[in-house]
Amino acid sequence: EQTLAALYPRLAMDMRRIELGPSLDEDGRMNYRTPMPPGTPNDVTPPHTAADGQMGAVIRAYREWQLSGDEEFCRSILASVKRAVSFAWSPSNELRWDADRDGVMEGMQPTTFDVQFLGPNPLTGLLYLGALQASAQIARANGDHTFAVECEMLGDAGGRRLEQLLWNGRYFVQRIDLAGDVDPGPFFEPSPEPSALVGGSTEVTPRWQVGEGCLTDQLLGQFLATFAGLGELVAADKLVAALRSIARYNNGAPANPTAGLGRAFAAADEAGVVLCSWPDANRPPFPFQYAKECWSGSEYAAAALMIAFGEVADGLRIAEAVRSRHDGTRRSPWDEMESGHHYARALSSWALLPACTGVRWSAVSGELQVAPMLEGEVVAMFTAGELWGRLEQQTEPNPSLRLTPLGGGATLRRLVWTPIARRGSARPLTGARLPGDVDARTRVASEQDRIVVELDPPLTWRADRALIVEAAYAD
Repeated sequence: EQTLAALYPRLAMDMRRIELGPSLDEDGRMNYRTPMPPGTPNDVTPPHTAADGQMGAVIRAYREWQLSGDEEFCRSILASVKRAVSFAWSPSNELRWDADRDGVMEGMQPTTFDVQFLGPNPLTGLLYLGALQASAQIARANGDHTFAVECEMLGDAGGRRLEQLLWNGRYFVQRIDLAGDVDPGPFFEPSPEPSALVGGSTEVTPRWQVGEGCLTDQLLGQFLATFAGLGELVAADKLVAALRSIARYNNGAPANPTAGLGRAFAAADEAGVVLCSWPDANRPPFPFQYAKECWSGSEYAAAALMIAFGEVADGLRIAEAVRSRHDGTRRSPWDEMESGHHYARALSSWALLPACTGVRWSAVSGELQVAPMLEGEVVAMFTAGELWGRLEQQTEPNPSLRLTPLGGGATLRRLVWTPIARRGSARPLTGARLPGDVDARTRVASEQDRIVVELDPPLTWRADRALIVEAAYAD
């Protein structure tokens, strides 16, 4: 879900305060059902927790800090962030997420797929890597360099390890593992069918796993990291290859959605992206129950990440397919129902906007990045924390960028613009200028494929001041 942080950033910060406050136990376990009213003891045994949601909450907290620049918020969440992340390797974590502290989750991992994944998998694995990087940044900003270095080292090692374990040459898979002393419980009654997918055993296959499947949400951690400004968690070439595999293998609504024990969110004659496919015909005997469903939230997230990594045509095709299913004929255009009506996951759709415009904002550094991924003229809304406005990029005769605030405000120190016409162009970028009344100390320069505007003093940016940048190319 990306919309709340973009349009109502203070409300999003309140959500993080709940996740990292009353929803977080003293041992670092985050309850995915918040006891109400706040302060009510959690009397569920064992307490509800979800590895994907817990690690995602840490990345979202980092995002809210970056969008707001609120240093008091950053200070207030440090202790909770440390507890939430270190719960992965804490002795009090009976699920043994990362008991050996190698940066990869191997134990039993409850997820918001309503199943518990056994062994390393990309869904929780990349979310964990993103949470480690976010925690390192939050810790360093608060002067806790020891914890920052610890998280960075663990994240770097975990990224390499995860690639070694899970990369099959096309996408990231799950390595089902029953090793250790974790009891899978009655929900995971083993099936009698032998399977080589079980690490170190050919006797039983646990139910509701992914195995060698191509999971649409395999890069969910990278999705959150990208749009929070955390960068790449694993090798970029593997990310692009995995995105292409999702577009290739998971494209198309199932002919018989009910065959997968799921719900029909897409009919047989509609386009969609299923949650998981098994391209090599090695589906587990009992795969996780939602595998053949089409979730708009997961589809939008995959589409936005494709666009951000240059796979624009596939990303737009997937987004258009989702909207065509909700055109008001068969389904409401205002209710992309998943688990329930108006389900929050569908609000990942907002990420399509920063994906297409390349807008990334950090109030902490005061930097706004703009790198449109669409050819030709681009006109779109943009947000930068509590500021919102209109973005316009022209490509003829030379590229120009106009940013017009329409409400709110922000302190802008640096603008970095990568014109779409510049990528792959043989015409050298010779410079840029900021037309109009510009402070003499403002620097406008070209750096490789991008234009950098250093604003000195910083600009108090509000609705009365549009920024226009023009690029110059050699003939």
